[in-house]
Amino acid sequence: MDLFYYEVKVGMTKPLKKCLYTWSIGFSTSKIVYIHGIYYNTGSINKNNILEKYGETFVQDDVIGCGIDFKNNLAFFTKNGKFLGVAVKNFITDDLELYPNIGLFNYAKVETNFGEESFIFNIQRYFYNKTH
Repeated sequence: MDLFYYEVKVGMTKPLKKCLYTWSIGFSTSKIVYIHGIYYNTGSINKNNILEKYGETFVQDDVIGCGIDFKNNLAFFTKNGKFLGVAVKNFITDDLELYPNIGLFNYAKVETNFGEESFIFNIQRYFYNKTH
C-alpha cells in the first residue's frame, strides 16, 4: 500500500460555550503511548509529542482528511477537500504500527469515511500527481 487516507466530519451533540480542544485527528500507536501526526481543531499538530502550529482551525461540519503517503514517507491533512500541505516529513521512523486516532472532547461527535463513500478530497489526483 502506497497511501492510506480517511476523512472525518466533525460535529457536536450539544452546543458548547467555550473549549480549547474539541477534536483531534491523526495517527498513534495501539496503546497511544506514541502520538504522531495528530491535528487539533486549534490548528496545531503534535509531532513526536511536541505541539507546533500547522494549519487552519476547524469547527463543526468541517471535513478533515488525514493521510499517510508511504512512498514519500510523509503525513498530510485536508480540510473540506483542500490540501493543507505536508504535516510531517519522515513520518515512519520505526517499525511502529500506526492506527487512525480520533479524539473527542466535550460533546464532540464525528462521522468517519474510510473509503466506503467518495472522499471530499480528490485523493486520486493527489496520488497521480505524486507518482507522475
